[in-house]
Amino acid sequence: MHDAGSWIASEGGPAWACFALTAKKECLQGITKTELEALLDTVQKLHRKFGHPPNSLLLKNLRARGASDKLQAVAAEYKCDVCLENQIRSSTPAVTLHREDRLWCTLQIDGFYMCIGGEVFHYLLMVDEASGFCVIEEMLRHSDQEMRQMTTAQVCKVVELRWCQMFGFPERIKLDPEGAFRGLDLANYCASRDVELHFVPAEYHEGISEVERSIGTIRRNIETFMRAEQCHPTRAAAQMVAAHNSLARSSGWSPIQWAFGRDVTVTAHSREREGEVCARSAMADPTHSMHETLQLRTRAEKAFLEYRQKELLSRASNSKTRPAKQFLPGDLIFYQRFQVPQDSPANAVIDRPRMNIARFYGPARVLATETRVDHVDGVRRPGTIVWVVANGRLKKFHHSQVRHASETERLVAEGRKRDAPAVAEDEEMELIPVPQASSASTAHLASSSSDELDMARFMHDPKYFPESFVVLSEDRPHDCIFQVENFEDGNEDHLSTAFAVTLPAPSSDQEWKSIVKNPKKFIAKSVQKGVEISYAKLNSEQKVAMDSAKALEVDNWMKTMAVKAAKKFVPQKELLRMRWVLTFKSSSEADAVQGTPPSQDCVKAKARIVILGYSDPHLLDASSVSPAMSRLSTGAERLTTDSCVWRIRAWSNFLQGFKGAYEWSPWEYGAFKHCGVQIVQHPDFSVSIDHSSFCSELKQMTPIKETRKLHPEELSQVRAILGSIQWRVYQSAPQHAAKLNYLQSLVAVQDSSMVEQVNKLVREVFAARSLSCQVQALGADNPDDLCMIGWSDASLANRPDFSSTGGYLIALMSKKAIQDGMGRVNPVSWRSGKLRRVARSSLSAESQALADAEQELFYARSEWREMMGDDLGATKPEEVSKRMQGYLVVDAKAMFDTLSKGVLAASQKDKYTGLELLARSQHLEAQQTTLLWCDSDHQLADGLTKASKQDVLKRFLSSGMWRIRYDGAYVSAKKRRQMIHEEEEGNSTFLLDFVFRTH
Repeated sequence: MHDAGSWIASEGGPAWACFALTAKKECLQGITKTELEALLDTVQKLHRKFGHPPNSLLLKNLRARGASDKLQAVAAEYKCDVCLENQIRSSTPAVTLHREDRLWCTLQIDGFYMCIGGEVFHYLLMVDEASGFCVIEEMLRHSDQEMRQMTTAQVCKVVELRWCQMFGFPERIKLDPEGAFRGLDLANYCASRDVELHFVPAEYHEGISEVERSIGTIRRNIETFMRAEQCHPTRAAAQMVAAHNSLARSSGWSPIQWAFGRDVTVTAHSREREGEVCARSAMADPTHSMHETLQLRTRAEKAFLEYRQKELLSRASNSKTRPAKQFLPGDLIFYQRFQVPQDSPANAVIDRPRMNIARFYGPARVLATETRVDHVDGVRRPGTIVWVVANGRLKKFHHSQVRHASETERLVAEGRKRDAPAVAEDEEMELIPVPQASSASTAHLASSSSDELDMARFMHDPKYFPESFVVLSEDRPHDCIFQVENFEDGNEDHLSTAFAVTLPAPSSDQEWKSIVKNPKKFIAKSVQKGVEISYAKLNSEQKVAMDSAKALEVDNWMKTMAVKAAKKFVPQKELLRMRWVLTFKSSSEADAVQGTPPSQDCVKAKARIVILGYSDPHLLDASSVSPAMSRLSTGAERLTTDSCVWRIRAWSNFLQGFKGAYEWSPWEYGAFKHCGVQIVQHPDFSVSIDHSSFCSELKQMTPIKETRKLHPEELSQVRAILGSIQWRVYQSAPQHAAKLNYLQSLVAVQDSSMVEQVNKLVREVFAARSLSCQVQALGADNPDDLCMIGWSDASLANRPDFSSTGGYLIALMSKKAIQDGMGRVNPVSWRSGKLRRVARSSLSAESQALADAEQELFYARSEWREMMGDDLGATKPEEVSKRMQGYLVVDAKAMFDTLSKGVLAASQKDKYTGLELLARSQHLEAQQTTLLWCDSDHQLADGLTKASKQDVLKRFLSSGMWRIRYDGAYVSAKKRRQMIHEEEEGNSTFLLDFVFRTH
């Protein structure tokens, strides 16, 4: 009983102790685990069918429908993972009662900008937290066509001159660490003057509420003032701050009265002028009016403090009760953001930031929670600030900005695995043993790894850091992990040798982007650039190994006849200038090539001959015909349909002769990389294609906010990015073809707005980097059991010049899958592009797209039959192509009817299109191509003509299967969806009636 109901039990109480008072908790006593699981499953279904309502609303509906008491009791405490993941930030901020009440002790600063009259003005606002006294300073101004920000040096200078010079250095400065406030100069400035720099969590505006609220008030006042008065924005800002200091009163007293003991005069002067009450200059004389000024200042301070206490009391009394949150180190959490951070959203499809609505991002791990000392009993208690590690970065949050991960999110996060980087293979070289690590080091590491972690000592003793705290991978030796010095035993034998390498700093923006994106890869490439060694500095053993490597390199040159011995005198100008490149590398690549177990304790010597540059004086007299093997010597026949494809009848003889004709590095099979694509063949002869490494190298452009024409270098960068994506699309990713083709047509416009669309496409390609076309086992025992099928579609006038887009996809399927109406599909060819002629109607566009698809299907069928051994005749090629069964699938009902009848209707308005379809019908009949119809939801080519329909192709690529026929033919997708929705509603009503009758 206790185990079955522990999910609803409070700590230390029975299973029903935490139910709401509105639920009858007694009914769950004696319930079995099986019955509780059945009730929970029913509540889960009802919760989803009702649209994920709150528990109170769900309970109200169940009572109204007469549900059983047990069902109501379970529904009262049901917790839905989906509802937890879709939480939106509460509109009421968390109440804080910790406010500064001493003058000039805490300073809040923040920056803001205003765009007025084609210029952007940047201001820095400084506010005393106790009195609310404000000081504003213009930092810089620039045109709205430029992108500039205030610097850290400017902030330090303004704080020094405009605040500290008058009020002294504060005890602490509160700010949001963004922009100029993140510079090290500000931290050094505060540290040298014993000023505490207090950073509030990002987007936690309640931490610096005084300056945030003052900025909003002053900004609105400036805009209102500028609408009525013609003056400089900085002057208006100064006037609004002065009005704020004088008019923002608390219980009748303004900030300037508390700060200086008196307010400005009615004419905004510091002293009374002629005709005004004169200010006297003696505060100590009780008979003097300046003594009244001192008393006025004291009363202002007292009134302000009383008002502050009443305000805090009002906050405490009016605050809402919030559930207590406890975050422990190691907890998996998600955090809220209004702006998009450099992290993955909790739900990549749904969670997108919108105006004034935060979304959750993550996951992240809790590192620590700040503590604070209770002023009553002096006990350290958990504070409201949580430090987490998210995406490799340390971040600071208020507890109201984070939530625990749901069970579903936790399982997804724990199931993620990092892809191991591919190891480049190399040729065989001489091996040199590496000095072994001392036995004391290994013994010490083995003994220390078995020790348990003393967490109390780990948190307080900085010298204590056991090696068992480091998680070691099984396939890496202990010597690869850094060693931590043990200060207790005094034994230094276990310490391994440490090496340091000094690398030059990145010299270009591209290198800086590379080091930020993948520091490990950048460091590895930088180290590889300087691994060349000097032969004179080698020891005797290394020289022997390098001599062997040199001899092997010379033998390879002679064996391949790249050079030959000179039999007569050769002039100096005709000699090749060469040099040796000598390096040492790990032997793991060579062992992997040979298939032997990797030897981690060896390195290899590698020698290469490099030609420094040569121009043949007899270049024009030499023969320009490159050597190549003839068809007779190889036994291969070139295809008529593709000159780059050869048909081989005696495969074994050809393979042996071809391999013996040249010198080869070790042949790769099973799993290898070809032209940037990782290819893996599985035991069932299916082939996986992985293009993720190429997609990870794509770079985004720098965003352009203003509207203008692209510069030549920007236009070149756009073409380069689209060209790289085109390589990915043509090789393995048809789902991006429609958007790519549309953006390529925008290049001629040269508008800067397309940069954002190009960057969005780069992000989409990176997000879908693991989704590619695959070569599947179709389950056919004979090539004659296969057939070809093509999908054709068009989109009318959807391009910038109002031309139309056509697309097709040709694929292989088994004949049995065609008969069943559903099966595995292997894409062969696809295209998305502009139609050659202007289409006057959707039927005209569909007709042009069908013509392109029919030609590609005919060509693919002909090449397949030629590869099977048939000879393609020049007079009647359709006699060969029709031996391969073919199908064409369209979703245009009018075109399908016209092609099926094979007769031109006199009532048809577009006569040219009708004649074209009549000719296309004759081609289909001559090649014995079967025409099929499907609705738009099952048209694969729909994702090749409309960027909004790429989910169709993604769904196909993720499963590898597709449906050809659907029950109830000639029913449109819209009508089919309506029928399915009505059927589901009927099932839901039946389920509810059944549940209520049962319980």
